[in-house]
Amino acid sequence: MAVSGWHGLSTACTLLLLCSGCGMAKYRLSDGQYRTKEGVVDLQVVNDTVTIMGAEAQGRTTTYPPLVAGPVTRTVVLDQTSFDVDLLTILLKYRPAQGMSQPQLQSQLGGGLFIGRRVDRHILCYPQSPFPRAERRMRHYGLSLGGIIGLGATPVDPWVTDGAVNVEYDGAVFTYGLSVIAAVDRFTLGLALGWDMLLNDDAEHWVYQRKPWLGPVLGLNLN
Repeated sequence: MAVSGWHGLSTACTLLLLCSGCGMAKYRLSDGQYRTKEGVVDLQVVNDTVTIMGAEAQGRTTTYPPLVAGPVTRTVVLDQTSFDVDLLTILLKYRPAQGMSQPQLQSQLGGGLFIGRRVDRHILCYPQSPFPRAERRMRHYGLSLGGIIGLGATPVDPWVTDGAVNVEYDGAVFTYGLSVIAAVDRFTLGLALGWDMLLNDDAEHWVYQRKPWLGPVLGLNLN
């Protein structure tokens, strides 16, 4: 049973995720509550100016405009924890040796849904400058950990079925597993540990049925 048409659609969708995944990271500050070393603060962004106010910081209000006059030493670290839902692109799958098959590096793209917890850290500062004005710099780091489910395609042939199948085709698989995703500003990359289930009658012969694989992933944030 060949599924080349399904595989083509799957590849097109995951290529779209691959092209857009890095630009959708939660790297921009938005209105809400964050935690600093002084405690919980409220943050608001208006016309690219960041305003921070918190009762636990003695009610002090501090603004961080894009440009300020003179040297500035203000630096703030903002942390936020959130529920994370991502569309996931599985770039590669490394499969350890099983049966007659040697270790495989599978290049078919796969797609899935990631659900987990995320921690974001934003750093606002004004680096020293020889000019009379200081320009604000913002850095972002993120880390997500959670579970994944999805669909993909895998080669099926005599070598991965210990000779039980005498044809070659791309089979559809259901994927589940765990993933950790890290972000630095716009750049997002993760690592997944997963298991696949072949969705046809050759599943009982497929040597990788429910066997672990490891591979890099990209996340496209949905929330």
